[in-house]
Amino acid sequence: MAIMLPLTSASFLFSFLLVVSLANSQSFIGVNYGQVADNLPPPSATAKLLQSTSIQKVRLYGSDPAIIKALANTDIGIVIGAANGDIPALASDPNFAKNWVNTNVVPFYPASKIILITVGNEVMTSNDQNLVTQLVPAIKNVQNALDSASLGGKIKVSTVHSMAVLRQSEPPSSGRFHPGMDSVMKELLGFNNATGSPFAINPYPYFAYTSDSRPETLAFCLFQPNSGRFDPNTNIRYTNMFDAQLDGVRSALNSLGFKDVEIVVAETGWPYKGDSNEVGPSLENAKAYNGNLIAHLRSKVGTPLMPGKSVDTYLFALYDEDLKPGPASERAFGLFKPDLSMTYDVGLSKSTNQAPPVASPKTPVNNPSPKTPVNNPAPKPQKKAVWCVPKAGVSDAQLQANLDYVCGHGVDCSAIQPGGACFEPNTVASHAAYAMNLLYQTAGRNPWNCDFAQTATISSNNPSYNGCIYPSGMGQSISNKLGSVVCLNRGVTRGKVEKNRKAPKYESGTRRRKMSSRERERDRDLELLIPVASGSSENGGSKSSSPSATPTTTPAHHSSREAFSKVIRSWASKKFMSGCVILLPIAITFYITWGFVHFVDGFFSPIYNHLGINIFGLGFVTSITFIFLVGIFMSSWLGASVLTLGEWFIKKMPLVSYIYSASKQISAAISPDQSSNAFKEVAIIRHPRIGEYAFGFITSTVILQRSTGDEELCCIYVPSNHLYIGDIFLINCKDILRPNLSVREGIEIVISGGMTMPQVLTTVEAQAIPQGRIGSFAVSKG
Repeated sequence: MAIMLPLTSASFLFSFLLVVSLANSQSFIGVNYGQVADNLPPPSATAKLLQSTSIQKVRLYGSDPAIIKALANTDIGIVIGAANGDIPALASDPNFAKNWVNTNVVPFYPASKIILITVGNEVMTSNDQNLVTQLVPAIKNVQNALDSASLGGKIKVSTVHSMAVLRQSEPPSSGRFHPGMDSVMKELLGFNNATGSPFAINPYPYFAYTSDSRPETLAFCLFQPNSGRFDPNTNIRYTNMFDAQLDGVRSALNSLGFKDVEIVVAETGWPYKGDSNEVGPSLENAKAYNGNLIAHLRSKVGTPLMPGKSVDTYLFALYDEDLKPGPASERAFGLFKPDLSMTYDVGLSKSTNQAPPVASPKTPVNNPSPKTPVNNPAPKPQKKAVWCVPKAGVSDAQLQANLDYVCGHGVDCSAIQPGGACFEPNTVASHAAYAMNLLYQTAGRNPWNCDFAQTATISSNNPSYNGCIYPSGMGQSISNKLGSVVCLNRGVTRGKVEKNRKAPKYESGTRRRKMSSRERERDRDLELLIPVASGSSENGGSKSSSPSATPTTTPAHHSSREAFSKVIRSWASKKFMSGCVILLPIAITFYITWGFVHFVDGFFSPIYNHLGINIFGLGFVTSITFIFLVGIFMSSWLGASVLTLGEWFIKKMPLVSYIYSASKQISAAISPDQSSNAFKEVAIIRHPRIGEYAFGFITSTVILQRSTGDEELCCIYVPSNHLYIGDIFLINCKDILRPNLSVREGIEIVISGGMTMPQVLTTVEAQAIPQGRIGSFAVSKG
């Protein structure tokens, strides 16, 4: 059933606020800065190192004033910590908490951007019941101390948990906290919810692998091709351990009624070396985990239960800590060496900006890397053409997993789509072979790029057939962005295009690869130039003395000039249009911005004109300042009281109350501080008739009570004009298609008029696979 309701239009301010909201919805990558070492570089050098990377936040386990000072004016967010040993004093003595804040926070803020204070680390699983009972009082006293210093709304307070706080998390939808922790956990989560502070957790897929060292578990932990693990309660197939662990935590929070408490990953990482008896530590595994994790976070895909956003994640760790006890792996988590060079590259440098190309799954090796960290030397380039092909006897299920992995990580798989040069034969084996080789060629042509959990091998035999050309990296250009493969072996001999190009020995000539638009344009230009080239080459610059030669050469020269003129006109036209395409969005942006400044400037300009002050833009500056001051005033108790009183008067006024209520709901929906009221999920519904679909967003759910029973309906908002005018439908939640798109991607599709719509949409249901064995999702560090 579907119930249609009209939705009023919103003003231009909605679009403006939407842009601001999207711009501020970025998630950032942080790093843990441990100090259990005697060889660390000075804090000033570390601050410069961090500024050269894309790392936006740093977590300290204490509150070292030298580090906090060094990070001043860098705009790097800082998390400081109160030790477990400080908890009793913080809990029992409010003055101790005030002194702690006055010593560790007040002297440095706001020059040093302190954003969070963690009281204790993994206290709930410390087996110290006295410490556990004092945790929440200590946190509250620190919060009160911040309030006394007028920092309560600027710096959050929380604590950090290990994954061991979960009684179970397999499958993720069954995530629950240990029953014995319920009373303390509910009080703690109530504080998190009331103050907006995060629930900080330490998930380590590495430790999950050490307890289950099968090859498929390693691929699952490293974000690499695998068959996945199925959650029968939600019909979701998880393809990596990180998402599964976070969704286990999300389910546990939801089960206690705290759906709005945000999750922060306080620690996660992978060691790059270990003792001889340790399974998992290696340079390749560490690079794969951290590199793929960073790419996953930057994609903002999120987890199945938290789609469309990336959880703030602090990598472990900035440096090795050579004084830490335990196995060698405990001293080998560092991303950087004490000399500030990279242990291995995971794309954190601002010069690279993106994580390196992802590697295919590597067979687990129990032997650790050398004790002394070494840089991975760049592999020598291949001297001959080689291809990455599946091994004989590999099952279709394994090949399908490889295919899904490759095409889901930015590789251009259009050649094996319907109509593509390599679509036939339409088999999993054929499509996977092409895709696996393409990733191998684009990811660097290293041996580990052609492992795929021991399902692939490097071959010197060319697998190309008919019009399907497998790139080999020799004489071909492979896109650096894992994009399409473009052959550059196109010849022009003595000024004329080779109409019958030399085909490889495996090509029958009956079917050819589709040329790109750029190649077709280049061929057209070359064909237009044929008369010029042929004229010069055939005449050779010598004049004929025969009169009969004149009639034949004149048309040739005429056609040459005509062809040359046509090429010039075509070239000029394309360049002119290119300029228009580039300048048009810039012009529109400046025009709208200029109009907005004029509009806002008009609010206060009459006052200044009356006073004899005529400075353009002064009214705009005054308006912005006024809005800022209103925001500050309304965040106070007095401002909130005034706002409540004003709303009471407005709601008593006919007509005006409806306008105000609708406007407030719209602004609340796009407010970055009220994300719970925004669009929940992208949805596709069958409308208006069979065979047609409408694209929209789930905004809420409602229970429809009838005599025949209750029915759960989803409220679907379907935009009809950009994003802020549309219709509302109430549809049975079971009749809704949920595509694999984040809310952000959905908004971009609507704003662009569908131009950013992906070529293939997959629903959540289509991603489910038959239930198989599900390993442990929740493994804690320590």
